[in-house]
Amino acid sequence: MAKEAIDIAESEARASPNIIEPRDLADLWIGNKTARLQRYELIADYLFELIQSNRLAGTDLSTALREFRSYAIAAANELGQLLHRGSGDSGMGDTMSVDIVGIDAESLR
Repeated sequence: MAKEAIDIAESEARASPNIIEPRDLADLWIGNKTARLQRYELIADYLFELIQSNRLAGTDLSTALREFRSYAIAAANELGQLLHRGSGDSGMGDTMSVDIVGIDAESLR
């Protein structure tokens, strides 16, 4: 009777939607972290090459620089490189500095 009870409990556990198996984790947000980082890298690389190509000027260049910065910050957040607001930082929020050789970001303000 004990064996039968254990067998019934195990079969119910396998049929239960509350049991998470490794194949179920692919649908979770955290399970797609590598794919998100690859997309961030692809877009940031494209923007970096576009910025260095000297094909952009004025507002187009400043927009590309802001977009590059936002993708770099998103990747840094994914990797846990930036403090989250309210986690004991100076109260200034997340900050990141990006220096691109050959471009004076201050002149674009």
